[in-house]
Amino acid sequence: MTNLEYSYMINMWGIPPFKKIQDWSEWDHADAVGAYYLLDWDHVLKYISTAGFKGIELIRTAQIISEFGTAEKFTEFIGERGIDKVVGSFAAAIGSTDPSNWDEIITELEPIVKFVSDCGGENISLQPGGQYCDEGPMTEKKLKNVAECINRIGKMTADYSVLTSIHNEFWCIINSMWELETLLANTNPDHVSYCLDTAQVAIAGNDPIFLYEKYHDRIKYFHLKDTKYIDTNRTEYKIHGIEYPDDAKRWFWEMGTGIVDFPALYRLLKKYNYRGWVTIESDKSPNPIASTLLSRWYIDNVLSKIYQ
Repeated sequence: MTNLEYSYMINMWGIPPFKKIQDWSEWDHADAVGAYYLLDWDHVLKYISTAGFKGIELIRTAQIISEFGTAEKFTEFIGERGIDKVVGSFAAAIGSTDPSNWDEIITELEPIVKFVSDCGGENISLQPGGQYCDEGPMTEKKLKNVAECINRIGKMTADYSVLTSIHNEFWCIINSMWELETLLANTNPDHVSYCLDTAQVAIAGNDPIFLYEKYHDRIKYFHLKDTKYIDTNRTEYKIHGIEYPDDAKRWFWEMGTGIVDFPALYRLLKKYNYRGWVTIESDKSPNPIASTLLSRWYIDNVLSKIYQ
């Protein structure tokens, strides 16, 4: 038994539009590049499982509920393909700066939380608001509004035995250290933790190693991925849709290929005896299968030698 269990975030696959493609030969005649290998849950889950990841984190969970119906059917389906656990789901509280949106936000989130809970999941990675260009700039009042909204969400998820973990992106309303620290100071640690996304934090100009050292008691979950870029001039986060720009700029890379010091982070995980699930991400990878395998190689041959 190891202290760390690894899951993979399903977002790198888009959301497979099919449960299972029955006849690949029909696709092969029309698609010589083999994109059909990435179009169904059946094979995507097998790739993730074969790479040694036994958990998955969901995204666009409402679509999954629509496709599979019940948590029981979904967990049976993934179990048959070697995945042991749904660890949680990504979700967003768009419009949290305005109290008039809070009831609607919670109403939309609750079915997702219930599905995660019914799947045996433990975590909601919560984007605390919308894009900075839509809801920024932030003020003390807006931050307190966001904190109160998240506290209410955290109380709701706790009723389902699911933990709310703040997950801030470099382009959303919470990206500077002042914004993040203010939000953490005004949210209830009993119901609201923090999900450290190493690349998102680094791009925003913050040090993920420093953040874990300072907030290890609040950090109950991780999204691990690398980046080669820092928004040094603090300008790009204000651009609409900057995470997936039209020029196909790739912000996110496999662990060990960019600027994030993962060995240093793992030494801190060992120092503070972190135990639990760690989710790997490969957002916008040009080759999801390759990213999955490279991530597993780095875990097994570099990081696990430091702490497992």
